[in-house]
Amino acid sequence: MPSAVHPKQRQTLNWFGIALQMPSVTPDVVLQGRTRLQPGECWAFEGSQGHLSIALSHRVVVSHVTLGHLPKMLSPTGNSWSAPKEFSVYGMRDPEQEWTHLGTFLYNENGEPLQTFELPSHRRAAFRYIKLDISSNWGHVKHTCVYDFRVHGKFAPEDGK
Repeated sequence: MPSAVHPKQRQTLNWFGIALQMPSVTPDVVLQGRTRLQPGECWAFEGSQGHLSIALSHRVVVSHVTLGHLPKMLSPTGNSWSAPKEFSVYGMRDPEQEWTHLGTFLYNENGEPLQTFELPSHRRAAFRYIKLDISSNWGHVKHTCVYDFRVHGKFAPEDGK
């Protein structure tokens, strides 16, 4: 289960001048692989710590992960305080096993919106489940926003390690 969606994150639709509140954006938005990031089209969770677990369709030998946040120039506030800062990635082969730590990384708030991180080669193994665990953001006290998360690697045989 992911961290709870920030309660004030609502999409507003104007229909003939009437503002209609749409349901909150769900964590699924980070998995859509969008190449164009738009303000507010993110998964926002309360505070600076949160996590998201993903079940992959097949076991994958994970080599890299990509994390994305809106660039400062597109931000309505001109900053990226809600961007994740330090995060860790974990893998799990089967649901009854423990999570294996694959690496801890730092998202650069002044870098590219989509940043790719290589896992240490000794941590590469076949996993069916991946967990993104965010431990801090760049200073926003109320929430953290994740716009994109991608897992890169190669399919592994079902009996592969």
